Amino acid sequence: MANRNDFKLLHAKCIQIYENVLATLKINKDSLCNLTDTEKARYGFYYLILQTLTDGNEIEEFTDMICDTEFNSRLFDNRESDEGIDAAYFDNEHNQIVLFSFKYREKFSVDKEQNINELISASKFFNAINTGNTQHLKGKIKTVADDINTRLDSNQIWTIIIYYATNENITLTSDHPNVKSFAEEYDIEFKGFGLNEIVEATSIRPRNIDASFCVKKGAALTYEEDEMSSNKSYIVKMSLPELIRITCNDPILRNDANKEGDESLIKAHVDLNVLFDNVRGFILRSKFNDNIVKSLYDEPQRFFYYNNGITIIANDIKSTESRIGGKWNFIVSDFQVVNGGQTLRSIHKFNQSDENNMINKLTKAHILVRFLRISDNNLRNKIGEFTNSQNAISLSDLRSLRSEQIQLEQFLDAHGIQYFRKKGDFKASKSYKYSIGKERLGQLLLSTMFGRPEIATNKKREIFDSLYDELFISNDKLLSEETLNLIFNFQDIESSYRKSEFSGSIQKNMYIAYLKYKLGDNTITSIISKFETFLKRYIKENPKDQSASRFLITTGFKESLDKEFKIN
Repeated sequence: MANRNDFKLLHAKCIQIYENVLATLKINKDSLCNLTDTEKARYGFYYLILQTLTDGNEIEEFTDMICDTEFNSRLFDNRESDEGIDAAYFDNEHNQIVLFSFKYREKFSVDKEQNINELISASKFFNAINTGNTQHLKGKIKTVADDINTRLDSNQIWTIIIYYATNENITLTSDHPNVKSFAEEYDIEFKGFGLNEIVEATSIRPRNIDASFCVKKGAALTYEEDEMSSNKSYIVKMSLPELIRITCNDPILRNDANKEGDESLIKAHVDLNVLFDNVRGFILRSKFNDNIVKSLYDEPQRFFYYNNGITIIANDIKSTESRIGGKWNFIVSDFQVVNGGQTLRSIHKFNQSDENNMINKLTKAHILVRFLRISDNNLRNKIGEFTNSQNAISLSDLRSLRSEQIQLEQFLDAHGIQYFRKKGDFKASKSYKYSIGKERLGQLLLSTMFGRPEIATNKKREIFDSLYDELFISNDKLLSEETLNLIFNFQDIESSYRKSEFSGSIQKNMYIAYLKYKLGDNTITSIISKFETFLKRYIKENPKDQSASRFLITTGFKESLDKEFKIN
């Protein structure tokens, strides 16, 4: 259970996030600098939640997601009603429409529960979705509603999820009668996300996880990389009650090897700190695995055959032979699950779903667990990357474990740039001049140093696959002043487009970055003006039934642009 100090730590972190957002967006309004700490924390809270629960990586992306009336009024003088929806995100890969309702409380109360009335305030919006009539909506929220209806009217199956995210201590659950009724009426999936979930998901209070367990001699195999090495790793056949115990959020239970199958495990919850931090965000957003649950219910004794197992890395593993009972005793220190996180969460969920599952099902099931004693951080990251490479985790997330990404993060940090190398990377320890994610930096490098702005936005996967080595490993200019200038210029491009008469986009920004890189002394404002004039003329001279964004990804447009600006 989260406590008052967690509430205060979250408050401080959100204030710092807000300050970094203002610096990145380059919004210079005295009124925004003079907000109360609670107001600053409230807006920072929006960004923290969106980075935790979406696949976005950029401040600009999160800003575009936010529909909240007060936020848009203060930052952009846009006063259209949000109709109870504070943010919206479209997950086109998994066909999910993810909506958010935020509430940030000024004071901590240990017994404060999320208020269902905040959710019900969105009824007008969901009625508009159900009827298809969005004429009464205005501005950003109308665009969101129309985009939702377009997807729902297509032949694809889409799911609407609404997160109720607050800093309150008690989280509403989907089985609350009023929540259940609301979700059924509008055919949506409800997910509460309160202070406890935030603390675990964002590592506000990071801590080492230790546990102890014992197994029969025949249930454990030893592995040594070198016969002379004292470092030993183990492959263990473990019962599921024992796995639940050593990964639960009760440190007393984790370190009491006599509690296997104990009734106290029925109420145990997984400690999310055991999930490898670089893939924790993916695991949090993924659904529970129905096949895992089904196999546990139907054939628990065969679960060992059906499941690939779990991999755990630990800073230290100590084993001793018991003189009684022919068992081995293990103490595992500072460990994380690097592979099998979804399996682990599904097992815990199955345990919590019915108090009889522990005795009737879980005690009959076993799983293969690899305990690897690894102190080398680089090796730990490689294990995390390679063991997850066959899962539905993006290449971008897997690359975040690489040493060159960590070095890049350190280099940029030293120059006042926050680099979003992995999910939940908002840092509260310092102020930054700008923030950029690894996907956006990859696009920027491809557009400028490698002169390919036409493919930068529609080849995102290739940036972390076939193009990765060229962009991030063999690129001698990566850790240089040239990269710093690219990033700061890109910040100016975003800011200049917002202040101009033209409508900006990531595609246009990449072209302007490319032209600035090639033309040097030309100002960004003049480059934007000349580029927009050329784009307008090009579209007129090449009449096709396609939008400007379609032209921007063609080789023909890029070649004509180079001729126009005399770029060899």
